[in-house]
Amino acid sequence: MASMHPLRLAVLAELEQGPASPVTLSRALAVSLPLVAYHVRELVKAGALELDAEIPRRGAIEHVYRLAVNGGGPDRLAQIARQAVEALEADRVPSIKHRRAIAAALRAALPEVAA
Repeated sequence: MASMHPLRLAVLAELEQGPASPVTLSRALAVSLPLVAYHVRELVKAGALELDAEIPRRGAIEHVYRLAVNGGGPDRLAQIARQAVEALEADRVPSIKHRRAIAAALRAALPEVAA
């Protein structure tokens, strides 16, 4: 998990606030829907997220995800925050727009990181 993409860390931090769909996450993180959807799929494959609900929306199905039950807790959040900060500081996120969105999401989801 040490090489986890910072956007995945931001998605995990957002989902600490409660279940959300990729559409909701893309708006909250100010990142494109296809990019968020890709990273959500990868987190599901890794067992970090679980499907919470399927909601019919305008002829399509909106998938809502939550953190997996075995996801961790405060220690896990601290680990996620450390990894995100390291990734941001190491410039592994090429876009300034994405760096700012990820940092803002982490600060909102994890107030102890902002301090």
